[in-house]
Formats: sequence, C-alpha cells, structure tokens
Amino acid sequence: MKAQHNYRASCLADCVITICCHPLKLYWKDGTGPGVPWFRPVAASLTPPGSALSCKFVGHESGVHAVAVTPDGRYAVSGSFDKTLRLWELNTGKFIRNFEGHAGTVFGAAVTPDGQRIVSGSSDGTLRVWDLNTAKLINTLSGHTGKIYAVKITLDGRYIISSSADRTLSCGIWIRVTGAYI
Repeated sequence: MKAQHNYRASCLADCVITICCHPLKLYWKDGTGPGVPWFRPVAASLTPPGSALSCKFVGHESGVHAVAVTPDGRYAVSGSFDKTLRLWELNTGKFIRNFEGHAGTVFGAAVTPDGQRIVSGSSDGTLRVWDLNTAKLINTLSGHTGKIYAVKITLDGRYIISSSADRTLSCGIWIRVTGAYI
C-alpha cells in the first residue's frame, strides 16, 4: 500500500489540478520530495488566505448553476434553478435587475463581447437573448431537443455555441445589428 501511495504522489508532483474551480499545484512541504504534501494556489482566489469572502450575492430563490461576467468586469450574471437570471454589481454585490422568461432551470449564461446582451440556456431547451440594460427579451432560439447545459459566445461575438443533454453542440451565427440568429 505504501508503494502505491508513493506512486500516486509522484504522479501528482508536477500536475496542476483544480479543486473548487481554483487551480492548485502539489508541492512537498519540506521542498525536497516525498514527505508531507501541500497544495499552493497558482491563480488568484476570491479570498486572501485567512480572510472572508469580499462579497456575497444573495437573492435567488434556489441554487445557482450559471455565472458570467461582463467584459468590463463591472457586473456578474447568475442563472438559477428558480428559472431566472440576475444581474449584480461586482464591486458592491448590489442586485441590479432580474431576467424572467425561461420555463426551466437556467444552466448556462454568457455575455456578448460588447457587454450589451446576455445569452442564457435552460432546461426548457431554449436559448434566450436579453438586453443587459433593460432585461428585455430580444429573441428565443430553439433547436435543441434536451436541456441546455452551457452557452459560450466567440470573442468576436459572431457565434453562439451551446451544449445540450441531446448530445449535441449547436453553433449559430448571431447578427448583432438586427438581432437575428441564423
């Protein structure tokens, strides 16, 4: 059993792993090799060691499954089991507005590169495009036959890509000026 433990530890020694969305690197506490392993964050964290979270966003009526941040870093969008999206100010944690219209859990959310639109994906099998500033629904996009789990938008804002329980990725061209989806 000890040999097996050492083998596992040596396999991990140079790996970067993710625990709770934070990349960590395995090091040996004495710096020389097998001994007492410890993990060191290799990326910024929400909290400095030993301190509390700087901001907590409270308001959904059920669990949160999706999060996206505007390109300017000022706002966060959250999607929930309560079938809504919420817009939050990151510096203060202040709730800005609610986006309602999905008939199921919101599993995916993305913000367009210009920061003007939110695209959400839901267990109702639709993608919905929202105006970030007014919460107005701009368009409902269908095509999946199962729950939509994730939504991404390309950096140029041209494509919306979604993944679904129907075992597919869908990719469509988003025409920003007209709000059309091809």
